[in-house]
Amino acid sequence: MHTHFSKDCTTSPERLVARCLKVGFGCIAVTDHNTIRGGVEVAKIAPFKVI
Repeated sequence: MHTHFSKDCTTSPERLVARCLKVGFGCIAVTDHNTIRGGVEVAKIAPFKVI
């Protein structure tokens, strides 16, 4: 998944985590372009595994 740290997405890490919780995901992969910043931010707040 992408966060707003990629130019082709506008989803904040907080919004991504909220949506993943709503649909019941237990793990996600954050695949932003040319940066790991989105993954790091998501991992700080997500109660599930982030890769």
